[in-house]
Amino acid sequence: MNVNEQRISRMRDYLRGCANGDEAIAGLLFHCVGRVQFKTGEDLGTGHFNQAIDRLSEVIHIADWLRVSVNENASWLRKVDKAGRPKKLLKFGTMAAITAEADRFMLRHRKASHPPEIKVSEGDEELHFDLGEGWWLVRLLTPAALDRESHLMQHCIGLGSYDQRLSTEGTIFLSLRDPHAMPHATIEIENDSIVQYQGKQNARPIPKYVKRCLRYFQAKPFSNLPSDVIKDTAGVAYAIYDLPDVLCVDGPVHIHSTVENLRLPSVIEATKSVTLSGNACANVPMRIKTGASLCIQGSVLSRLPDTLEVEKSISLAGSVISELPESLTVHEELDLNGSAVAKLPGGLTVLGTLDISHTAIEQLPDDLRCRHIDISHTRVKRFDTSVFLNDEGSRTSPNLRAFSSGLAQIVGTPHFRNLNLTGTKITVLPEDLQVEIWLDISHTAIGEISSTTKIGSLAAAGCRLRIDLPKIDGSVELTGSHVSLPEAFTCGAANFMGATITGVCRIEASAIKFGDGPIPDLVAQNIDFQSRKETRIDGNIAADVIEVGPDVEFLGEGVSAETVRIGWNEGISLVEARGLLLKNGNLRSTSNGIKIITGPMSGGKSSTLMRALSALNPRLGRNMVTIEDPPEYHIQHMRVVRPGLAAAE
Repeated sequence: MNVNEQRISRMRDYLRGCANGDEAIAGLLFHCVGRVQFKTGEDLGTGHFNQAIDRLSEVIHIADWLRVSVNENASWLRKVDKAGRPKKLLKFGTMAAITAEADRFMLRHRKASHPPEIKVSEGDEELHFDLGEGWWLVRLLTPAALDRESHLMQHCIGLGSYDQRLSTEGTIFLSLRDPHAMPHATIEIENDSIVQYQGKQNARPIPKYVKRCLRYFQAKPFSNLPSDVIKDTAGVAYAIYDLPDVLCVDGPVHIHSTVENLRLPSVIEATKSVTLSGNACANVPMRIKTGASLCIQGSVLSRLPDTLEVEKSISLAGSVISELPESLTVHEELDLNGSAVAKLPGGLTVLGTLDISHTAIEQLPDDLRCRHIDISHTRVKRFDTSVFLNDEGSRTSPNLRAFSSGLAQIVGTPHFRNLNLTGTKITVLPEDLQVEIWLDISHTAIGEISSTTKIGSLAAAGCRLRIDLPKIDGSVELTGSHVSLPEAFTCGAANFMGATITGVCRIEASAIKFGDGPIPDLVAQNIDFQSRKETRIDGNIAADVIEVGPDVEFLGEGVSAETVRIGWNEGISLVEARGLLLKNGNLRSTSNGIKIITGPMSGGKSSTLMRALSALNPRLGRNMVTIEDPPEYHIQHMRVVRPGLAAAE
C-alpha cells in the first residue's frame, strides 16, 4: 500500500467514525470533506488537540446535514457524474464552503419544521446537550430530580443516596431522554471523568443508547469513557458495537462483548494494554499491536491473530484458544493457566514466567526457553532445567512451581530461587540441589534432605523425612511430619506443630512452635507451647519467653525462661508460674478476674480489648475471660461471662 492509499484509508476510517458507522453518509463525506482535505495534504484529526476537536465537531455537523438530506431524499442527491458522485458535493473547494452550506440548510430546516422542545421539570432539570433528532442529555439538579430518575430507571440514584453529591464541585448527573422526555440511561460525571453510565436496573445501556451518546462523548475531552465506548487517536468516539476496520488508540483498549457475534476491527493498535473478553466475536483481528500487555479471556476469540506485536505480557488464562504460533517470543509473562492449550509450540521463548498450570500439557518442548515456570496441576512428569534462560548477567535464579503435578523427575542443573514440589510424585531430590529462598516438599514421599543440599527455608508438612543438614538459615515448617534431625540443628523460625521429632537432638531457632510429643532440647527467644494438650512441659528448654496454656500442670527443672505467658496476658516470671503450679496445680487462675478497660471499638491504639483479642489463639477455646460491663459483641472462640453469673451459665 503506497502513501496515498494509506492516507485514503485513514481518511475513510475517520469519516466513517464521524458518520457513526453509516457507510452511505461516510461515502458522501468523502466526496466533499475527504476530497478537499486530500488536496490540502492535511490528515483530519491531526495537529493540536483543541484544533482536532474543533475540526471533528465541524465534520459531524456536515454529516448531520448529509443525513437529513438522505432521509428527505433531496433532489441534488440524484444529480450525479459518471462515477455516481453528487455534483453538488464536487463544487466545494474549501471546508469553510462546505460548513456554510450545512449551516444554511440546517437553519432553513429548523425554521420549517419547528420541532417541539423536550419538556423538563423546571427548577429540577435543565437541558445540557443536544444529541439531535429530539434526543437530549438532561442535567439533574435537585433531590426531586434524582428521585424521579430513580423511579423511572429502577436504580438507586434517588432516595437520598446521591443527594449530597449534587453540590460537589465537578460532579454532575445526566439523563438520556428521548423526544417524549423518557429516560433511557443515567450518567455520573466527576471532574471530566465518566464514573457511571447505567441503564435500567443498573444494567449496561443497550447498544442503541450507547450510540445515541457518542456525539457527547466526542465533543468533550473526557479522561475516562464508559466501557462500551472507545475514542481513537483522531478523537472519534465509537461504540464497541460499531468499530472501524482499523482502530488506533492512544491508551488502553478494553472490549468486553455482551452481544453475540460482535465484529472486531481487522487491526487494533494501542499504546497501552489490549484486553478482549466476553461473548464469542464474529471475527479474529488480523493484527494486534500493543505497547503494553495483551489479555484474551474466555471464548471471545477462537485463535490468536496472524500478526502479534506485544511489548510486555500475554495472558490467555481461561481462554478457549488452543494453539500458539511457532517461534513466539513473549517479553514478560505468558499466562496459559486454565486455557485450552494442550501443546506448546516449537521455539517458544518467555523472558518472564511461563504459567501452564491447569492445562492438558504433558510434555515440554526441548527448545522451550523461559525465565521461570509454573507446571502446577499438569501431567508433566519430567522437567529438564535446560528450559531456563541462561543469562550470565541475571542475578535471579529461576522459580519452578509444580504444585500437585505429575512431576517425578528433575534433570539438569538443580539451582532454583524457589522450588515448590508440594503433592508431586517426586521421591528423591536431585543431587547438589540449591534453593536460595524457599523449598516446599510438603505431602510428598521424599525421604531425605542430604547434607549437600543448600536451602534458604524449608516447608515439609506431612512428610516422613530425615534431614542431614545441621543448619537452615531461614524458617522451617514441619507440621504433621515425622522427622529425624541431626544431633544439633539450627534454623530461623520453626514450626513443629503436630510433628514427631525422633532421636536425641538440640534445636536452636529464633522462635519455635511445638505441640504434643517428646520435647527435644530447645533454645530460642520465644517458644510457643499453647497448642500442647499434654499438661507437662519437661526437658532442657531455654527461652526468653515461653507461651503455655492455662491447663499446664508441670514445668520441669530444665525449663529456663525470663517470662511465662499464659494465653494472651502480659506474662509472669518463671518463679511466679512455679509458685502458682505449687499452689493451684495449674495456671488457670491467671485467666480469671481480668479487668479490661475498653476504648474505641474501631481498632485504634487505645482499644485494650481489641489488642487482646487480636492476640488470642483460636485453639484456646476453653479460656474464659471476665469483662466488666461487656459490650454486646459475639466474640468467636471466647466465652464472655458477666460478673455475678455462675460460670456454668
